[in-house]
Amino acid sequence: MKARAYAALEGVSGEAVFYIDKDIVLVGRASPADGIVPEVDLGSLPLAGSISRRHARLVRGGEEVLLEDLGSANGTFVNGERLVQGVQKPVFENDEIRFGAERFLFHWRRRSTRT
Repeated sequence: MKARAYAALEGVSGEAVFYIDKDIVLVGRASPADGIVPEVDLGSLPLAGSISRRHARLVRGGEEVLLEDLGSANGTFVNGERLVQGVQKPVFENDEIRFGAERFLFHWRRRSTRT
């Protein structure tokens, strides 16, 4: 993992890893013409058509990382549970996160404990 990165999204099929190094990270597909340049640009992935330009947001808050759906067309899921738009949900080590049809495992350098 990159030295500055505190987390990573690893593609379930293993072909893509996205490192997270900012406290607030937009996940989606880039559209420079619209001024949309997400920190985690999933636009090059095989199922990118299922991902909205502004799909979701990861927010680091103290000892946890929160995931929020931004009104995506095909949903954001954590371990199979669809997130409600605008409601932040904590994510933990090895949680499966799905943006549209693209699936990832969440990895955090500090081991999280579910409550």
